[in-house]
Amino acid sequence: MRDVVVSPPEALRERRRLFAALGAAEGVSFREAAPEGRSPDAIVHFGAQPILPGAVPTYSAGLPVLDPTPVPVTLASAGAVAGSLRGRTISDRDVARGAPLVPAPDEVVLASTTAGPTWTAASSTMRATVAPDELDPNERLCDRLTSGRFAALLPLVEFLRSLPGRSFHPPPLRAAFVIDDPNLHASSYGFLRYGELATAARTHGFHVAFATVPLDGWLTRRSAATWFTGGNAPLSLLVHGNDHVRRELAHDTTEEQALARLAQGLRRIDRIERRSRVQVSRVMAPPHGASSQLTMATLPRLGFEALCISRPFPWLDGPPPDQPLVGWGPADVVEGVPVLPRRHLTAPRDDLPLLAYVGRPVILYGHHTDAADGLGVLVDAAEEVNALGDTVWLPLHAIARSSFESRRDGSLLDVRLSTLRAVVEVPAGVDRLSVSSFAEGEVVVESSAGSKSGAGPHEVEEGHELTIRVLHGAPVDPFAVSSPPRRLWPLARRLLVEARDRTQPAARRIRRGRT
Repeated sequence: MRDVVVSPPEALRERRRLFAALGAAEGVSFREAAPEGRSPDAIVHFGAQPILPGAVPTYSAGLPVLDPTPVPVTLASAGAVAGSLRGRTISDRDVARGAPLVPAPDEVVLASTTAGPTWTAASSTMRATVAPDELDPNERLCDRLTSGRFAALLPLVEFLRSLPGRSFHPPPLRAAFVIDDPNLHASSYGFLRYGELATAARTHGFHVAFATVPLDGWLTRRSAATWFTGGNAPLSLLVHGNDHVRRELAHDTTEEQALARLAQGLRRIDRIERRSRVQVSRVMAPPHGASSQLTMATLPRLGFEALCISRPFPWLDGPPPDQPLVGWGPADVVEGVPVLPRRHLTAPRDDLPLLAYVGRPVILYGHHTDAADGLGVLVDAAEEVNALGDTVWLPLHAIARSSFESRRDGSLLDVRLSTLRAVVEVPAGVDRLSVSSFAEGEVVVESSAGSKSGAGPHEVEEGHELTIRVLHGAPVDPFAVSSPPRRLWPLARRLLVEARDRTQPAARRIRRGRT
């Protein structure tokens, strides 16, 4: 843990929530004074007069004096600016609240507006136009790194990440498209032709995961399954509820009900896998974005690795006030299950560069109707995502398993998990491993040499692949759980919905022919 002194002391006292969140996110202990007998690792100063450079790295930012309308901020194409942000122009409402900087001869300009530089850096110093304000009670740290409000916090985060013994490294930029509802009944679904989609994915460098309804497992066709098999297949499957009735994952009031519904869904998924020889990611995309707190807590016990949803606390209007780090890092862990965030294909994407900066995966979802005019909507979105940097397109289970951060301390690799199962390759020069986790449970490190329990440090061998698991809750065998009462309505409804979806292209052609 690095010690950083905040000057003047009242700057820390007035921003307790902000600095507590930053410290937890970036591995920093903020203090009003250095520990007795030693110098701090860095100094952060907020005030009108910047302090002079000293023996330790120093960050200076002015206090806000104005409150203007948003202005465009252009980030440098090199230097300390992260790859996903280089050369981009993003609107910000805070940056012009302070006076533009006058760069010293040894300083590099990292960001500017038409009024002048707003962020500069030299060998051991960094300066910014304006310091970040305190977080509001219901505000999250990630709310300060969005299009419209980022320029007060971003330089400070980058300064902290530049310090020796730095913060955890996020995973590479990960991405996927998710299309809700398609199945393996045929090699097409509505406006989607699986062969055309697979070809486009390979040509333009993206991956599409179908959120498939377990109830649809009564039929699979090899002509459809063939597009999902083989190494690096561009199409994959994940789980989409069970019966796909409205708010089905938000209704259960007892653990027995939740277990029965989810276990039935997994048994149906197992049948799909056996018939089609297609692996289905143990990631749940709840129908209509609805899930109860109880359902989320039950998912890990049945072997689900993650939940893919737009809101990490779907039963609430927003994150609780004691969760300022929600939205920061590779994934959120809520009720013991990792939550992979997703947003609709048509939603604004101005803040994708900033999401990539904090390690979030880019998961864009839609329905077959979004491709009614062709696959251009996916191709265009993929080009935008790939422009953020070196993007790795993955099935949803692989995104879940890569949701961890790491840092080196000599020969020690320190891994921080936002997942229940991580696959880690031991880098050269590493012989020990230490593990921490946002999810509660016993940590188990597995390798070809055996398994070890606990956070470590554990002895490891470079070049070996490790599987790190967090055992959260008592595991339940889905084949040992009784089924919920049988109902005909879910199957009848699903058949009607699928018939509607499959006939929409023909109906659209008929309508256009009449006009």
